[in-house]
Amino acid sequence: MKGFIIFFCLFLVIIPGYVQTAKSQAIRDDFEIELITACVQDSQSLVNSMVSQHRLWVKPVVDRLISDFISQKLKGDETASNQSREAAINISQSFLDNYGEKSLQIGVDYLDVWSIEQLNMKYLADSLFALGTGLRGDNQQHKKAIEHYQQALKIYTNIGDKRGEANVIGGLGFIYWFIDHMICLSYYQKALEVRQKIDDKQLIGASLNGIGLVYHFYISDYERAIEYYDKAVVVWNEIEDWAGLGETLTYLASVYGEIGQPERAIQYFKQSYEINKKIGNYYRMAEARLNSGINLHQIGKYPEALEDLESAIKIYRSIEDTIGIGDVLTQMGFVYASIGDHNGGIEKCKEALQLMQQADDLWGMAGVYNNMGIILQHAGRPERAVQYYENSLKSYEKLEDRSSELNVLNNLGTVYFDLKNYDLAEEYHTRSLQLSRELQSRIVEVQSLINLANDQNRLGKLDESLSNYESALPIARSLNNPEALWKTLVGIAEIYKLKGDYTRAIEYNEEGFKIIEKLRVGMQLEEFKTSYMARERYAYEDVINMLAELHEENKNKGFDLIAFQYAQRSKSRAFMDLMAESRAMADDSIDLLHPQPVSLKEIQSSCLENNTVFLEYSLGDSNSYLWVITSDDHSMVQLPDRKTLQEQIETMRFALLNPEQDNYRFLTQSGYTLYTQLIEPAEQFLSENANLVILPDGILNYLPFEVLITQEQEKNNKASYSGLPYLVKKYPISYGQSSSILRSLVNMQNKKEITQRASKSLIAFGDPVYENMGYDPDISTRESFSRLEHSGKEVEKIAGLFQDGFADIYLRIDATEENVKSAGLLDRFNYVHFATHGLINEENPDLSSLVLSLKGNSTEDGFLQATEIFNLDLDADLVVLSACQTGLGKMVRGEGMIGLTRAFMYAGTPSVLVSLWSVSDRSTAVLMERFYEHLLEKNLSRTEALRRTQLLMLQDEQFAHPFFWAPFVLIGKWN
Repeated sequence: MKGFIIFFCLFLVIIPGYVQTAKSQAIRDDFEIELITACVQDSQSLVNSMVSQHRLWVKPVVDRLISDFISQKLKGDETASNQSREAAINISQSFLDNYGEKSLQIGVDYLDVWSIEQLNMKYLADSLFALGTGLRGDNQQHKKAIEHYQQALKIYTNIGDKRGEANVIGGLGFIYWFIDHMICLSYYQKALEVRQKIDDKQLIGASLNGIGLVYHFYISDYERAIEYYDKAVVVWNEIEDWAGLGETLTYLASVYGEIGQPERAIQYFKQSYEINKKIGNYYRMAEARLNSGINLHQIGKYPEALEDLESAIKIYRSIEDTIGIGDVLTQMGFVYASIGDHNGGIEKCKEALQLMQQADDLWGMAGVYNNMGIILQHAGRPERAVQYYENSLKSYEKLEDRSSELNVLNNLGTVYFDLKNYDLAEEYHTRSLQLSRELQSRIVEVQSLINLANDQNRLGKLDESLSNYESALPIARSLNNPEALWKTLVGIAEIYKLKGDYTRAIEYNEEGFKIIEKLRVGMQLEEFKTSYMARERYAYEDVINMLAELHEENKNKGFDLIAFQYAQRSKSRAFMDLMAESRAMADDSIDLLHPQPVSLKEIQSSCLENNTVFLEYSLGDSNSYLWVITSDDHSMVQLPDRKTLQEQIETMRFALLNPEQDNYRFLTQSGYTLYTQLIEPAEQFLSENANLVILPDGILNYLPFEVLITQEQEKNNKASYSGLPYLVKKYPISYGQSSSILRSLVNMQNKKEITQRASKSLIAFGDPVYENMGYDPDISTRESFSRLEHSGKEVEKIAGLFQDGFADIYLRIDATEENVKSAGLLDRFNYVHFATHGLINEENPDLSSLVLSLKGNSTEDGFLQATEIFNLDLDADLVVLSACQTGLGKMVRGEGMIGLTRAFMYAGTPSVLVSLWSVSDRSTAVLMERFYEHLLEKNLSRTEALRRTQLLMLQDEQFAHPFFWAPFVLIGKWN
C-alpha cells in the first residue's frame, strides 16, 4: 500500500479577498469625498457620471452615509443626518438607474421606517458585526467572533435588516470554513439566498465563489464547484469586478488541474494573469504564472513550464516577495527532477534555501527543506531525504508551527517506510496522528491513520493495523475523500486476506476498486487516466495474487474467473474508453461513458471459433499470470514475476536486433526459456491448427512470440537460423491489447454496415521525398531520414496485385500529409498502406509520426502525428505501417504500448500491421509483397498470410535471421 506524501508546492489562496494597495485606497477615499461633495452641491450630472464610472466604489460610500445618518440621528443632529440621508438617497437612486441593482435602495429605504430604538439596535448590531469581523482572522478568537456575529444576526433579524443578515451570515460561513466545512456550506448557501433577495450582485458573486470553494477543496465535488465558479464569473463580468474575477478564475484553473484537464487549467491561469495585470495585482499575476508553470510541468511541457516559472519569479522579485521567489525556485527544482536532472532540482532548491537564509525567513527555509526531501525521496535517495525532512521538522518545531510540523512528521514516516524501517515509520506516523487530532486536521488525520496502518501491516500487527484502517474509514467518508477512501478499503481487504477471511477481503477490494475506477472515469485526459491507473495498478496485482491463491486451494469456485475480471479492469482502460468514444464504436448498445471490461465467459461465447485460443497475460512484481482461453475450456497459470521475464526478453531483443553479431546462443537459450515460461503451460490446450491470439502485458509487448524456440538446442551444436523450431512454424499468431479491446473490435467489425466500396481496394503512400525539408527541430532532423528506395517498388508491386482501378498510390513528392488527410479519401479503401519512415516519441507518444513528403506550398509539416491520426476517418479492414518501430511507443504499466497503433484503431480500423524494431528497407519490401500475395491471391486470413510469409522468408538464407522476418506483428482483429 502506497502512503501519502504531503507536498508544499501548489500555492493557492483559498479564502476570498482582494488586498488593496495604499495607493488604490487613497484613490477610493478621494472618490468618496468628491461624490458626497457633488451630492451636497446638488450636482446630479456629476453624481451620475461618477456612479456610472465606478460601480464597485459606490456601495462603501452609501454604507458610510447610512452609518453617518444613524450616528447623527442618535446624537440629535437633524441637519447633518438629513444631509447624509439625502446624499444616500441620491446616490442609491443613481446606482439603481445606472445598473438596475436594488441593494443600495433597500438599505436607504430602511432609514424611513426605523424608529429611534431600531436605529439604536442597528448601531449595536453593526458594532458587533465589526467586532466579529476584526476577530475572525485569528484562529484563537473564532469562538468570540461567532458569539459577536450571532448576537448581531439576532438583532438584524429583529429589525428586518436583510442587508445586515446577508453580511453576518456570510461572515459566519467564513469562520466555519476553518472549523466545519458542512456548516460553512450551509451558511454560504443561506447567505446566497438572502443576498439574492436584496439584489447585492457583489455579495452574490462572493457567495457563489465561496460555495464553489467548499465543493472544490473540502467535498471534492468538482462538477458542482465548477458550476458555482462559472456562475460567479458571470456575476463578476456583469459588474466588472476584476479582482473577484481574477480570484475565481484562479480557482477554476485549480479545479480543472485537479480533475485532469491541465490545458483548461492553463487557459484559466492565463486569463487570471491578464485580469490581474489589468488591475495591477502583481501578487495574483505571479501566482497565476506559478500555477500555470506547475500545470505545464504536469503534462510534460517542461520548457514552457520553466518559461512561466521564470515569468513568475520576475514578478515576485519586482514586489520583493521572498517567499514567492522561493516557491518558484522550488517548483523549478521539481521540473528539473522530472526530466531526470535531480541534481539540477536540488540546486534550484538550494538556491531557494540560500534566498530564505539571506532573508532570515525561517518558514521559507523549513518549506524548502521539506521539498528537497520530496525530490530526493522520488529520486531514490531516501537516506538523504531523511536529513532534509529532519531539518524541516526541527525548523517548524522551533517556529512552533504545528500545522507544518504535522505535514513533515507524515513525510518522515513515508520515507522510513520506503527504507523498510517500519518501526520508525510507525513512530512518526503515530506522532503525526496525535498532532493531527490536537489540531483537528481531519484530512491529515485520515492520511496518518492509513499510513500508520500500512506500517503496522508490515510489522505483522494485523489487529492494530485493521483498527486504524477502520478508524480511517468513517473520516474518509465524511470528508468525501475518494483517494483516502479507496486506500482504506483496499488496506482493510489486505488485512482480511492475511487473516484468511477471503470473502470479506474480496468485498472490501471490490468497494475500493469501484472508487478507483470512478476517479479514473472522471479524468478527462487519456494521459491522466493512464498515469493514474499505472500508479494504482499494484492494488489490482495484489487482489489477483490473492484470487490465484484461492484458486489453487479450490479450483471449482471460479476464483480464476474473478481474477481474469480484475486483470481486464486494470489493462488498457484508457484505450478502452477511447474506443468507446470513436465513431466506429458509436452504437446504441454500447455504454460510451462507462465501457465495461469483458468476462471470460463472454470471450468464449463471442470471440473464440475455428480453433482460436486467447493467451491473456498479466505481469506482477511477485507473480505473473496467464489465462488460456478456448471456446470450451480455460485455465489460469502462474508465471515468473515481471523482473525475471524482463531479463530474458531484454536478452532476446538484443539477439534479435543485432543480426551482424553472433547471438545464436542468446537467441536459442532465451527463446527456449521464454517458450517454457510463456507458452508451454498452454500447450495442452492447443490443437495442431490452433490460432494464437496473444494479449501481452508490460515488457511482453516488445516480444514477437513467433521467434520463441519450442525445443531446447544443444549448446555446442549451432544449426542454421532457418532450421530452428520457431513457434511460428507451429501456429499463426496475432496480438491485442486485452481481451476486452479485442471483443470490442470484433463487435465493431460485425456491426459495421456493408458499404458500396470496391472489394479489396488499396490506398498506399511510399518513397517520400526527404531532401531539403525544414521541420520542427524538437522532433528530430530531416537530414537523418534517408530515402527508402525499396519502398516505392514495394508499393508498386503491391498495387499490381489489385485489379486495374482498385489501387491508388502516392509516391515520392505525392506521398504527402496533405494527400493522406484529403477529405473523404481514406474511408473508401479496404487497405491503407504506408511505406515511410516512422518516428517514435517514447516520452510524448502523441508526437509519434509517419514521415511523409512536404511540398513547398503545403500548410502541413510532413509529420503525420498520432494526434492527427486520431482525427482521420478510416473504414479499412487493415492498416499496414511498413516503417521502423511503428508498434512501439510509450510503455505504461497497465495500459500497455501507447503510440501509432491505438491512434489508427481509434480512427476506425480493427487491424494494424506494425514493426517492433528498425526494419531493413529491402527485406521489408520483400515481406510486404509476399504478405499481400498470400492475403489476396491465396485468400488466407491475415494471421495465416503473415505466417506463410515469415516461413518463406526464413527459408531464404539472406533473410533467415529473425531480424528480417519477425519484426512485423498483427495487432487487432485476426480473422
